[in-house]
Amino acid sequence: MSQKSQGSVLLEVDDVSKEFPLKYGVVDAIAKRPKRSVKAVSNVSLQIREGETLGLVGESGCGKSTLAKTIIGLLRPTTGRVVFAGQELTALNKDQLRESCKSIQMIFQDPYSSLNPRMTVRQLLREELLYHKVVPEDQVEPEIEKLLKLVGLDVVLADRLPAAFSGGQRQRIGIARALAVRPRLIIADEPVSALDVSIQAQIINLLIDLQEQLNLAILFISHDLRVVRYISDRVDVMYLGSIVESGDTEQIYETPAHPYAKVLLDAAPSMSSDAVLETEAAVLGELPSPIDLPSGCPFHPRCPYADERCKTEVPRPRQVGTDHMVACHYPLTY
Repeated sequence: MSQKSQGSVLLEVDDVSKEFPLKYGVVDAIAKRPKRSVKAVSNVSLQIREGETLGLVGESGCGKSTLAKTIIGLLRPTTGRVVFAGQELTALNKDQLRESCKSIQMIFQDPYSSLNPRMTVRQLLREELLYHKVVPEDQVEPEIEKLLKLVGLDVVLADRLPAAFSGGQRQRIGIARALAVRPRLIIADEPVSALDVSIQAQIINLLIDLQEQLNLAILFISHDLRVVRYISDRVDVMYLGSIVESGDTEQIYETPAHPYAKVLLDAAPSMSSDAVLETEAAVLGELPSPIDLPSGCPFHPRCPYADERCKTEVPRPRQVGTDHMVACHYPLTY
């Protein structure tokens, strides 16, 4: 997709880190062991403009979902700040955050578990509309019909429970619920990975259509590089909690500058049902523990180009082209 650069900055993540302290017991204190933590997100900065899609890619366990939960306020960052529409969300209390974050909604990975199995579609949407006071009560039913039409579902299905729907239909219901509060930003966390390949394309095309109709900004999180290339205007590549490369989608896919991005792209699978598994298996070695990060460049134990400098010195982000950033001592193709 071509980059939509005309919109103003809607979301700004500024140097955000998130750590989870590990349990520290009496034995640890007696042995004077240092306190340790899981470093899930490390000094991440990114921007999303109005009406554009930013793809966030990386292996499972690299911090993508933790970053998403930090943006939406489900987790508080250890350091850094999140600014949405000019308002610093990380400075708000719980009640203020709940009100402000109505404009940011999430679509979850598993449509089977993200819906209340005891509530019909109508009840799910009605609850969302009334709780957030989106429309007066006498306008709820027309709004429900409008939402179902937006996501390609017939209103006659509104009184069925989630168990009566296929996976793709349930994901459409999840999208309708996210749209109910009229958000400006959608965070889609692996929204198609639990679906069959044929259904994935339908959901992706639906998101693209909704973005054009409603001028939505989308943070699209995935480890399926085929899907990310199709839907995204820009891409950020994440490794062990850090952004190692970011730029225009086609620029990164055609001329990746970070060795990790190149390995992921070289391993991009064919269009088969088990393709995603091949992608992650193709990266050299195992993902290091976020508890004990490697010294120097975090990728150096798996990098075919690493030298002594990479083992001791953390690479700083650098510009290697127009709107193209890479955190590597020896960027490829530049």
